[in-house]
Amino acid sequence: MKLKFSVHFKFRLAERGIDIDYIKRVIQSPDQTSHSLEGQTVAIKAISSRKLKVVYARKLDRKGSIEYIIISAYYLDK
Repeated sequence: MKLKFSVHFKFRLAERGIDIDYIKRVIQSPDQTSHSLEGQTVAIKAISSRKLKVVYARKLDRKGSIEYIIISAYYLDK
């Protein structure tokens, strides 16, 4: 699975203590999904005792593989 992150988001990821493997799990097998008005996918999954929300977009790369552009990820509960 190919993920793309902005530099800003990588900083936020570390700040929020989110493991990249968790983001992959949310995308691969979410508990619930919806779509934003901008066409982005919003996925939520329970990870341990917390719910992780990931907002992402999909596009094809030059080789025709799906690339996931992670826009945001954060825990819904503290």
